[in-house]
Amino acid sequence: HSHAHSHSHSHSHEAHPQRNLPPLTAPKQVQQPKQSLARSFYWTELRVGDDLPPLTKPAVDRVQIVRYASAAGDFNRLHLDEPYAHQLGFPGLFAPGMLAMAFIGQLLTAWLRRGHVRKLSARFIKIVWPNDELTCR
Repeated sequence: HSHAHSHSHSHSHEAHPQRNLPPLTAPKQVQQPKQSLARSFYWTELRVGDDLPPLTKPAVDRVQIVRYASAAGDFNRLHLDEPYAHQLGFPGLFAPGMLAMAFIGQLLTAWLRRGHVRKLSARFIKIVWPNDELTCR
């Protein structure tokens, strides 16, 4: 049960899983799974709620937020325009929920190695602000 804390807001479009977006971080920055999970295992050993080896990302910054939103085709001004976010009562711009979900995808693909993620879904429950540091597990 992988999760990252993020935020819920509605998207006017569906995600496009077939779109090949560039990775957010260079592969060399992907943390290797801990030894205990690097051994062979059977899928039947996994349980809902099991933690994966944690992936801690560097603090999210405004440049990453704008680059990710633009690459994902998410032009909601709340992710791009600080004064607009202030007008709507927010302390500033914030990350699209999909950014946290992308970090979960990075964790899963690094952990699975030669395995494949066939489906990934998430519920966004918290806003990701600039300077937030996310840990996925």
